[in-house]
Amino acid sequence: MTPERESKILKEAQDRLKKAMDEDSENRSNALSDLKFLVDENEHWPANIKTERLAEGRPCLVINKLPVFVDQVVGDQRMNRPSIKVVPVDSESDPELARILSGWIKHVLAISKADIAIDNGFEHAVSCGYGALRVLTDYVDDNSFDQEAFVKPITNALAVYWGKHEEYDCSDAMY
Repeated sequence: MTPERESKILKEAQDRLKKAMDEDSENRSNALSDLKFLVDENEHWPANIKTERLAEGRPCLVINKLPVFVDQVVGDQRMNRPSIKVVPVDSESDPELARILSGWIKHVLAISKADIAIDNGFEHAVSCGYGALRVLTDYVDDNSFDQEAFVKPITNALAVYWGKHEEYDCSDAMY
């Protein structure tokens, strides 16, 4: 690849990231605030009110009940795991191909230990409204050109930026 082509691709990626950051900045700010409120007791009182109350010798009680509710929703999801099923939808579809694809998807989920990535993404979605995981490929071994697909967690869902989209799951985002 020529340096000019690399520069053009990098510029396009930077422009897309800036646009995605600008379009979603308010939601991400709220999501980060939600996460802080969930895990940090210092976020439960505004700093100026907390300082004023402490100066007057008044308590600033924090009784954080949110983790219990997050755990309840996440626990329900773990007890009733969603699954993927490939279904032929019309007379043009091939039921045998649907069966093969269903088996392949189950294989990918099993070798990936995908439950970890799914649980992580779901817990983030419950906690702050953003959850993500990644599907990638890797070579089977060093001496082969064969590849396998894997589902892997993304530990910080706020590190993922989507292009402009209308669907809540970003399925219509172009980048």
